Amino acid sequence: MDHTIIIPTKNRTSWLFFALMCLEKFNYKGKVVILDGSDETDHKINNQNFEKFKSSLNLKTHQENDSKGSRNKRINLSKYNFFKNNIETNYFTVMNDDDCFFPNFAKYGIEFLERNSDFSAITGIEINNIVDNQFKITSSFNKVYPEFLSEDPLDRILYYATKQNQTLPFFGVCRTNMMNELFQFEKEYNFKPF
Repeated sequence: MDHTIIIPTKNRTSWLFFALMCLEKFNYKGKVVILDGSDETDHKINNQNFEKFKSSLNLKTHQENDSKGSRNKRINLSKYNFFKNNIETNYFTVMNDDDCFFPNFAKYGIEFLERNSDFSAITGIEINNIVDNQFKITSSFNKVYPEFLSEDPLDRILYYATKQNQTLPFFGVCRTNMMNELFQFEKEYNFKPF
């Protein structure tokens, strides 16, 4: 699958393990990148857990700068710099370490973006499961993000710039080339976003 899931994490080993277990169970065939800002103890646990998924997931890990006090202070910069040099697929999704991602949505998102070249991202349904300490679901609710399919790209940008909708593409399927254009802009104009 021409898709990368980027998962930033910090000291949440159980949640990250659960997220990876979901990707394995749902037979995700894209790439998975873990940006690990955990302290040394949790980083070691994460590495032990990653070994369990070696044969089932295309997993790449990146430990953030481990100098005392600097790790994960600027997670957006860390994601940005890692993304700049390491994402090789045409589509990506960023998800939290306590989320599950359904691979069928990646397929749907990629197909939608291939049919609609003027869209940069597509969002979907958020399913919130409340779990106990044994990861058994105790309750759940769904949130459907309405797609804003205006033909005018500026209207779409303005829609996603509102406070209510500003994070929607975070869990959507996005085109990698939109980030490449940002990197080119940064280079041409000596612009630093962070």
